[in-house]
Parts: sequence; structure tokens; C-alpha cells
Amino acid sequence: MESAFKSKRSGSRAFWSDKGVAVTEVFDFNKPRTLEVLFSDLRTFGKVFKREKQVDEYIKKEYKKLQDLKKTIVPSKEGQAKRVLFLANVYSSDIYYSYTPDKCLIGDLLQDFDVEFLHSEYMVIPVSIEYLVTLNPDYIILSSFQAQAPADLLNYFKQHKVLRQLDAVQNDRLTTVDYSNAVSGGLEFVGLYQQLVSFLQ
Repeated sequence: MESAFKSKRSGSRAFWSDKGVAVTEVFDFNKPRTLEVLFSDLRTFGKVFKREKQVDEYIKKEYKKLQDLKKTIVPSKEGQAKRVLFLANVYSSDIYYSYTPDKCLIGDLLQDFDVEFLHSEYMVIPVSIEYLVTLNPDYIILSSFQAQAPADLLNYFKQHKVLRQLDAVQNDRLTTVDYSNAVSGGLEFVGLYQQLVSFLQ
């Protein structure tokens, strides 16, 4: 990952280059996490492991599946865009982070849907219960990184004395997705897209 090449981590690019070691970066979060950036990362892996043809075939096949799913999306009625909030539960059971759409692949995928992606004005920040109440989204998508299991994520919102009053929780418009697929992106991007189609339609 690009973020690993720091002097206090695995060493800078220059550190390795000086030793004659080739360096290839993927998952550069300085770039927006779009489907095209994910494909570029996958092609980089294909090049490193000399599997470029297989990777290109995989991308072509999976992208076709995604396009077929896209055709099934029914646009919302004019003026009724769904308000969707994506939250990531990281390390702690009761701390949730809000991502701007350019910092998570799910933000890019949701552009195919007639929705308003709710987020803070800053890149990635932990959000307060008061902030969640202020947003009161129509739909909530939850993910977890080294914290709670999917069922526990849902139960946290359903059992919390304040959060259970949110419209999305009251109307059972709450779901969980895999963190890695939703944020950095992964091989299961079509499965994530399928989840979004089923959840939002």
C-alpha cells in the first residue's frame, strides 16, 4: 500500500530503490477510490505476478456483471432521492467514522443510484450520536474493521436508546457490508454492488 512507504514504516521508495529493490504501489488513498482506480490496482497486481491477461479477463467479466445489474436500478421519483449514510466501525464498538464519497469505493458505486450520499465535510472523521440524529438518514450502511461482527453492528443501532429512533432503524433500512470492499475495494466489488441494488430498490 502507498501508505506503507514512509520512513517510519517499511521505508520510503528512495530507501528501497537505493538498495536495488523495485517498488510498486497500490491502494493510494491520495487518489479518489473509484472503480477505475481499483481496476488499475488489480492490473498492477497482474503485472507484478505476470498474470496480466487473466486479470484483464477477470475485470472484463466482472464489469459486464456490474453493467447488467445497473440496468435493473429503478430511478427514484423526482424530488425523492434516498438519503444514504455509510459508516465504518473501526477498532472500537461505539466509534463510527463517516467517509466522504471520494475516500471509499462505495461512494463511487452509489453514484449509479439516485441517492444523496450523506457525509461530513471533512475526509474521514468519527461522528457523534448528535450528528447522526441531525442527519437522520433514510438508509444506513454499516461496516466494521477489526471491531464488531455484522449482527452486533445492527444490534448496536437497534438497541441504542437514541439511535433506534432514527428513521432508517425504525423502518428496518439498515444493512452491513464488508469493510475492505466498501472502502478500498476488492475482488468482490460486484457482490457489493448487488447488495446495494437489493438494499436500495
